[in-house]
Amino acid sequence: MTLHISAGKREKISAGDLVGAFVSVGGIEREAVGRIEVFDHHSFVAVPEAVAEEVLEKMQGAKVKGKKVKVALIR
Repeated sequence: MTLHISAGKREKISAGDLVGAFVSVGGIEREAVGRIEVFDHHSFVAVPEAVAEEVLEKMQGAKVKGKKVKVALIR
């Protein structure tokens, strides 16, 4: 499943920052984080379908590099 994150390159967010947030806040294993694409003002992160809802819940209102982000599930 793919999650949409409301921050990207212009907010100085990197793929590494997203992995760190998903591991520490989202409670997912580093190896379980799939493909990450970072665009100017948003990012996409692939996670296993089995944990997508749980990670989405934990990531709501989370901060990545001090910036509060919105996370949405793309169906």
